[in-house]
Amino acid sequence: MALRKYRQPPRPSRKSLPRWVADEPIVYDLEEVADFLYEDRESHTERRAGHHVTDLMAASEAISEVGLHRYMQEGDTRDFTPFHGLAPLGRMIEGMLRPFISAKAEEEGYQFVPSVEMLVDGIAGNFDGLLVGKDPTIVVEIKSKHSYPLKAVADQTRWMRQIKSYCHMAGTTEVRLWTMYLGGRPPQAHLHEHRLTFSEREIEQQWSMLVKTKRYLESGDASSVPSP
Repeated sequence: MALRKYRQPPRPSRKSLPRWVADEPIVYDLEEVADFLYEDRESHTERRAGHHVTDLMAASEAISEVGLHRYMQEGDTRDFTPFHGLAPLGRMIEGMLRPFISAKAEEEGYQFVPSVEMLVDGIAGNFDGLLVGKDPTIVVEIKSKHSYPLKAVADQTRWMRQIKSYCHMAGTTEVRLWTMYLGGRPPQAHLHEHRLTFSEREIEQQWSMLVKTKRYLESGDASSVPSP
């Protein structure tokens, strides 16, 4: 019996393809995606009125660079060009890590309370979380960094200043800093938990700087501002 010669079917023209093949992809706002990882979505979109820890830190840095007079007239004129999507990606990583952090906290007899907001001396702070249920209370901060894992996380001065401020607000010296490192060639991902303890002195020095910066911004007539 003779074999039939196989004939390849003709390729469909582009016009005959299903419409969805030729359409452009749907692009979503990553902030919207990040919001869906949080049950407490409003706390991430609505901030308490007043001065915030991170705002005062940025103001202190800007004033040190451009001067108080120019800052009071023009605001923060420094040029920042953040990479697209990294801020919401950081929030997505935070939302992803919450259940794991909670489970690890329970192993030590703690309860993980996410998204804590406090107001102290007219300054608001939004914590990624607290470990409560026994002494000492521990501040939880979650960061993502696009680099290899840091050998000395304490060299991240902006992180340290922010965390020390939260320690003052929470009345503790203990911190759990969870950091997701994304970097390298080929790309690698590493999750580290840094356990930090600050002295009461360095915590109070940091808080004093924030309070002074707040007073300068409210008065508008100070001749100097504390350096970061």
